[in-house]
Amino acid sequence: SLKQKADFIENGLLQEGYDGVIYDNKYVAYKKYNPSTIVTEKEQSFWINNSKGTWIGALTPLKKEPFLITVKTIESITKASSVTFMISPGNQLDTVLSKTTKAEKGFAVITKNLSGKYNLDRLKFQFSDIDIF
Repeated sequence: SLKQKADFIENGLLQEGYDGVIYDNKYVAYKKYNPSTIVTEKEQSFWINNSKGTWIGALTPLKKEPFLITVKTIESITKASSVTFMISPGNQLDTVLSKTTKAEKGFAVITKNLSGKYNLDRLKFQFSDIDIF
């Protein structure tokens, strides 16, 4: 079974220069209304919700070879027949995933920039940002 190995995980989207959610220990503690675990395997950290299937909420850092090995390791540990990611298009994870899988349309995120101060093109989301994760 998967054992918690960290209290927080870096948001890889922020590391790429996008705007988004900061996954500090307060945010991870808040998200405990659904069971999830942050594990580290093969030099990568994954935030996993295994209660409704194997959902990957976040992962960092993204390196192609360790990523593919780690997904196989997670499939083996969880006995999952599939691993599900949900992520905004056009970032590094989306690029890596698109080389090995076919993306399906998810749900729309609607934003309204009330102050006009923010560039919404820089805003990206992933599974751990939404309430069902």
